[in-house]
Amino acid sequence: MVTVELALGLGSLFLVLALILAALGAGTAKAVLCDQVRQEARAHSIGTGSRRAGNASISIADSGENFTVHGSKPAVRIGGWSAGMVECTITGTREATIPWLVLGGGS
Repeated sequence: MVTVELALGLGSLFLVLALILAALGAGTAKAVLCDQVRQEARAHSIGTGSRRAGNASISIADSGENFTVHGSKPAVRIGGWSAGMVECTITGTREATIPWLVLGGGS
């Protein structure tokens, strides 16, 4: 016969496992988002076209020689429910404004 304690224990175990899986999913989503933001920042730095793909919202703010690329997207979607947002921001400099790079230096 199943007792109330066992039923509550199993329910709690499933809840903890679901939270662990959601945390792993959020970590994976952040890694993927930061990679997309990095690719967008690199493309913006060298002056090529945008490489936007996926369901991330990516914005670029220019301020002279420097720029900031910010991305955000839902962390984990379970059914119609979203478990928060993940964000990633990268600040960079346009390669055309770096004198030693323009003159043929670097690798």
